[in-house]
Amino acid sequence: MPETRPATILTMDDAEILREAMAMYLESHGYRVLQAADGREGLALFAAEHPDLVLIDLRMPVMDGLEVLASLRESAPDVPAIVVSGTGLLQDALQAIRLGAWDFITKPLPDMAVLLHAVRKALERARLLAENARYQQGLEEEIRRRTKDLETAGRRLEEQNLFLKTLIESIPNPIFYKDAEGRLMGVNESFCRLVGRGRDELAGRRPEEVFPDDQTGLFGSIDLESLSPRAAFSHEAAFVDAAGQPRHLVVGKSAYPDAAGRPAGLVGVINDLTAHKRLEDRLRQSEARYRLLVDTLPTGIVELDKNGMFRFANPSFDAIFGYGPRQLLGTNICGLAADELGKNRIRNLLQPGEPGSPAKGICNIKSKTRDGRILDVRIDWSETTAVHDTGTAPAQRTGFIAAITDITDLERAKDVVQRSLDEKQVLLAEIHHRVKNNLQIILGFINIQAEEAASDGERDRFARLETRIRSMALIHQQLYKHGDLSTIDMAEYAQTLTQSLASIFRHTMATVAVTCDCQTFHLHLDKAVPCGLLLNECITNACKHAFLPGQPGQLTVRMRLTDGQATILVADSGRGLPPEFDLETTQSMGMTLIKELTRQLAGELHFATGPGLRVEVRFATA
Repeated sequence: MPETRPATILTMDDAEILREAMAMYLESHGYRVLQAADGREGLALFAAEHPDLVLIDLRMPVMDGLEVLASLRESAPDVPAIVVSGTGLLQDALQAIRLGAWDFITKPLPDMAVLLHAVRKALERARLLAENARYQQGLEEEIRRRTKDLETAGRRLEEQNLFLKTLIESIPNPIFYKDAEGRLMGVNESFCRLVGRGRDELAGRRPEEVFPDDQTGLFGSIDLESLSPRAAFSHEAAFVDAAGQPRHLVVGKSAYPDAAGRPAGLVGVINDLTAHKRLEDRLRQSEARYRLLVDTLPTGIVELDKNGMFRFANPSFDAIFGYGPRQLLGTNICGLAADELGKNRIRNLLQPGEPGSPAKGICNIKSKTRDGRILDVRIDWSETTAVHDTGTAPAQRTGFIAAITDITDLERAKDVVQRSLDEKQVLLAEIHHRVKNNLQIILGFINIQAEEAASDGERDRFARLETRIRSMALIHQQLYKHGDLSTIDMAEYAQTLTQSLASIFRHTMATVAVTCDCQTFHLHLDKAVPCGLLLNECITNACKHAFLPGQPGQLTVRMRLTDGQATILVADSGRGLPPEFDLETTQSMGMTLIKELTRQLAGELHFATGPGLRVEVRFATA
């Protein structure tokens, strides 16, 4: 923009000190100031410099302020003049105003801001008056131009009316002619068939003299109103034809002039739109249902042209993004994306699909609302097509229909859940790690206590306790090692536990062949812990009681999962159970634990002996 020229102010005052003070103050506020010591000098400066505003003292030598005002009123009445005078007489102020002064300020000035306010107010008023004059001039030019255009349009309209008269008479639809008095001057055969009356019955008569009252309006008095001020119009009406069938008619009427250009009558052409009206009603009902559905959906629904420009947006879209109705029409949907990634995804959606087949797609983007908020939205879109008139060319893309859903809360909830899961995973991992470490500490205490045991029986009890704790520690170690904090790989667990127990009881197991044949399957923690303890008790019993030191033998550990049922088998070729053994009455710690752990697993326990011992447990994993 070009810089605005600072306003020029001319001060006329014989008091040099005051004049200089006013000049310095106004210049400090961005004005250009000219000074004159009397009226004559001031008028000469005014003629040479053409200032925007004049400050005048009434009492000056050579030519006083009133003479200056009179001169300025003749030569430049639009330039604001402000009187700054030491006289406070009401008569002087009134005379100055009559001579064209815009304002009157008395000296001495208590505050220069009073002067600045008067100057600004006068300059603003002058600017508004100048703008009003320019607007008035432009308005007059626009009126002249439009008047000329209207005259041209009137001539063209007259020519078109003459053309329409000829055109209407050649249309094969039902046609009637009337004079200015409303009398039927002629009808064609199609009109006669429609109304079921002959030309002789209609000629020279008014429609209200021939037709029933409910049909008179179609051809009757309303026609006279068409002669002025409009030359042509049409209207719709229901009509029952000569066969008694309801019809929906559109009557187009046009006045024709006489030689003097005055309306001489009119010609009416009738179109039967009954079939179209029925179809239109069905379409209107369908559109109303569609519009109601679209307007009440909580999802934003938009229609785009083939280039992605908005054609329509429902109220939910406006509510989601903060736009008013029709504000986005003509803009591109890429503008909704908050980043370049989102814009690229939208552009990919707009790419043409396979020829002849409508395309569909979904994408998630970051979107920006009108007030700058960032939303996560999902766009479900479908391409719209149109079939060529010939029906031979492939369907052409016409645009898109897109459903835009605000999934911000869903995404935030997913993030919160994911963060919570991550935190719980870390917490559970730490818990299992600490439990394993605490169990190791307990094992250390047990080993210290076992070294101080006073008898072999006491040391044996400590050893059994150690194996049970190790079986639980192994579960927590495996959970921490693999990062899966909810399930245990039972095949790996059984392999590790079997090797550990065989090592602990190596004085009896050195000559025993140990086989661990376990199918890989996972158990949840609430099943894995009792299952691990059960497996530990069965293997420990076999290692401790089945074989004598140096006795060769076979120990088999097998696990299977079939149709949701897990089977644990621990079989040895050792001494087996004594003949007097009774599972229900035995009081041994090991067997009591095996029965209790089987009950916790809601399983079935089976013993078989001779030769050796076979312990089998079945339970459901779910």
